[in-house]
Amino acid sequence: MGVEESVRDLCRKALGRDLRESEGVSKEEVDQAAAGLGCALESSLRAYYRCAGRADTLNSFHNEILVPQDWYLSEGHLVFMEENQGVVSWGLKVDADEEATVWQRNNTSGAWHSEEKPLLVFLEDLFAWYAEGADFPPSVED
Repeated sequence: MGVEESVRDLCRKALGRDLRESEGVSKEEVDQAAAGLGCALESSLRAYYRCAGRADTLNSFHNEILVPQDWYLSEGHLVFMEENQGVVSWGLKVDADEEATVWQRNNTSGAWHSEEKPLLVFLEDLFAWYAEGADFPPSVED
C-alpha cells in the first residue's frame, strides 16, 4: 500500500467515510509552504496534507493540525500541530529520513521530546484518543 492509500485508509477509519477531494490541499500549496520554509517534507506529512489537509473534523476537533501556510520552524523542527490551548506543539525534524519520528515540545519549557512514533502511527493514535473521550467523529458532517 502506498503512503497516500495508507493516509486515506487511516482517515476512513477515523471518519467512518471516505475523504472528499475538497478535503485535500493542492500539491502547489504544499510545495509553496515547504519552499517558503526552505525545507523538504517527509513523505507521510506531504501525503496527509494532500489527502486531508482541509478535513476540519480531523484537523481541528481538539488539537489543531495547522494549514500549510501556518507551518513554522522551531529549533530544527517543522511544526505541524498545536495543542488546543497552545501549551504543546508537535513537529518533525527538518533533516529527518523517511518515516520520520514525531516530536513534541512543551511550550513552557521549550524542550523537544520524541513521541517515538512515525507520523501515521501518531495520527492513528490521536484519532483513536479522540474517539475514546468524545463524540468523534461528530454526527454532523463538515
